Amino acid sequence: MKNTLSLLVICLCTQLSFGQIFKDLQLANSYSKNGECEKAITIYKKLNKSSDQLQSFYKNYFDCLLKEEKFNDAILLAKKMQKKSSTSPIYLCDIGIVYKAKGNDALATRTFNRCLEKLQKAKLNDIYTLARKWSNIGENELAIEAYLKGQEIFPKQEFGFQLANAYRSMGKTEKMIDTYIDLIIKKPSNKRNIQITLQNTLGRTKTSDSYKILKDKLLLSIQKNSNIDLMEMLVWLLIESENYGLAFTYTKAIDKQIDGNGSKIYNLGELAHQNSQYQVAIKCYQYLIDKNSIFSTNAKILKLIALSEQTLESEYSTIDLQNLKTKYQAIFNEIGENESTSFLMKEYANLNAYYLNDLKLSKEILNKCIEVTSKGEIQAHCKLMLADIYVIEDKEWDAILTYSQVDSEYKQSPLGAEAKFRRAKISYYQGDFEWAQAQLDVLKASTSKLIANNAMQLSLLITDNLGLDTSEAAMQLYSRAELLEQQNKWQECHTLLDSLSNTYKSHTLIDEVIFKKAKIFEKEKKYELASIQYQKVAQDFSFDILADDALYRRAILMEEKLNNEELAQELYEKILLDHPDSIFTVDARKRYRKLREE
Repeated sequence: MKNTLSLLVICLCTQLSFGQIFKDLQLANSYSKNGECEKAITIYKKLNKSSDQLQSFYKNYFDCLLKEEKFNDAILLAKKMQKKSSTSPIYLCDIGIVYKAKGNDALATRTFNRCLEKLQKAKLNDIYTLARKWSNIGENELAIEAYLKGQEIFPKQEFGFQLANAYRSMGKTEKMIDTYIDLIIKKPSNKRNIQITLQNTLGRTKTSDSYKILKDKLLLSIQKNSNIDLMEMLVWLLIESENYGLAFTYTKAIDKQIDGNGSKIYNLGELAHQNSQYQVAIKCYQYLIDKNSIFSTNAKILKLIALSEQTLESEYSTIDLQNLKTKYQAIFNEIGENESTSFLMKEYANLNAYYLNDLKLSKEILNKCIEVTSKGEIQAHCKLMLADIYVIEDKEWDAILTYSQVDSEYKQSPLGAEAKFRRAKISYYQGDFEWAQAQLDVLKASTSKLIANNAMQLSLLITDNLGLDTSEAAMQLYSRAELLEQQNKWQECHTLLDSLSNTYKSHTLIDEVIFKKAKIFEKEKKYELASIQYQKVAQDFSFDILADDALYRRAILMEEKLNNEELAQELYEKILLDHPDSIFTVDARKRYRKLREE
């Protein structure tokens, strides 16, 4: 009985002892985490004497001693652990770290070299830990030696990523790139991770030194062995730097070498197309057509769309438009007018309606497209365009019916909201501002950010310019001018806007009038006149909502149409400085940097 009782007492005391140690350890770790190292050291010191749990709190204890410059205590602590793990170089490294902190570099170097010698008998994890410790104190050369030695000792283990990161930390870009290239050759599955890493490491522009080094080294490696994975890496780099032309050259080489089905070319073509690199996109699509690949039919359609977009965004002539029309007719004769060509039919209708002024043919195409397609987005877009043409023809009732049909069919989608917005604009054109405002208030809550913004802008335009005795008359003139703009009656629109500005010289609409004239001059390709109007808005109404719009549109004109990149750069910079909250800030910054680099 006495023995049993004694055993219970011992167990209870042991549990209480362990419980107290656990509480003390938690408190010390908390002090350590909060930077209260003096308090933490006092507890760690007691724990070090009273328990054999040193391993569990060694790191925090050592770090605190180092921070408080208790160097001798730190060395004694590390030596105590070193005796328990004689084959590991980790605690020996800690001793070297203390010597380095004391300023004894010679002794630190000798100690670190002994760590390298110990690696031969070390565990795999020791190599990572040792290299990480050296990286943390800026000893990247030693970290590299550790990884290289680890590669010799554990040939099946890959240290390439760690090596590359160490080279990057030292600014040894070429070594880093060489390491990544070797990694791709050894194990192609590394490619995606390397791409992600390089996106955050290298400059993405063709003028950056890092880009040139990577590009040149990839080219050199490819010339030696035509490695497909390196070629794909090069294509990725070229796309990152927007060099789609050279990307096409190497993607084509890859496709031929692997005897592919053209999917890589097709993907590149779509990407180039999305980024308005029409010439490259057209080359990709033509390659697929010539190859008679599984993508050839789609390629024929996309090639024509790319060619059409390229033409309409350039300084086209009537002959250019007629040539486009001929190409559309040829492809419909070859493939037919059906659901698979419905998007092409919609684009053809757009060409006839807004560029060739053939509203009758455009309506025929749209009605045919609606007929051959099942209910879906293409059909809805065709109906919206058909309603727009009714607006151009002053057939407001037909337009309202068609918009309402789309609104009814797509109530819960952006298409329905778009139809409702265009329906509201008809009321706005007609001068029924109250009804239009009611519809716009509903659309402000649209899930489509674009439609909500458009509704907000039109609503603000109405609200800001109504209220005075004469303002509704001015608004009626302005809304009528906007209708004339949609109907492509540009000269009539100019005349009406001029009349408005002469009659209501001090009206709050004047900045809108000048801005509208600038936009119409753009459509007429009278870029100098458009620039003058934008400049007037930006200067005379710098305090108003259209100032940043005017600066941005003028900058685009200077960059893309009037060949004045210096002024464009100044205008982008002005947006960044004077209008930091503008919706154009992100693109302005991107364009500004690109112009500076060039």
